[in-house]
Amino acid sequence: MLDQIRLKPTFFRWFLLMIVLAVTSFYGLIDGFFKSLYTLEVSHISFLIIFLTLGTILHVGWICWDLKTTNLAFSQSRLMWLNEMISISPLLGIMGTVVGFVLQANTLVSGSAGLAPLTTSFFATMFGVGAAIILRVTRAIARDGMYQLQRQKEVSDLVSSRRGVGEAA
Repeated sequence: MLDQIRLKPTFFRWFLLMIVLAVTSFYGLIDGFFKSLYTLEVSHISFLIIFLTLGTILHVGWICWDLKTTNLAFSQSRLMWLNEMISISPLLGIMGTVVGFVLQANTLVSGSAGLAPLTTSFFATMFGVGAAIILRVTRAIARDGMYQLQRQKEVSDLVSSRRGVGEAA
């Protein structure tokens, strides 16, 4: 197992990010953060953002694991989903913000004095922006691994072409 990790440094960096996110999520679960989020955030757009981000991060992990065994152009094309999610997640957060403001306006019109619907706005915005940041970090990890692989292939091709020139002379 350690040999596999040593041979896959891009996957190892991705895995370290996953450990940080898992520990953070674990403490959020223990402290009741997700239960509070579910009860306070009425639109549940934050959970949509969380699940889309988690699926995308797992997809990037698969790309990082397969990086040396697949065609580099194919791996780059598989990152297109990641680029779309980086663009979409803040937009989903903004949509949650708008929903929260509409709910707050309805609360104020009905004569209630509560500010609970604003939690929808704040949580959706926070998770949308946070997801974009996390996804950008995962994209940087994957792109760096692809860049390193491309550099290794260029050096290997250069060395093999030099050997061919030396043997021909």
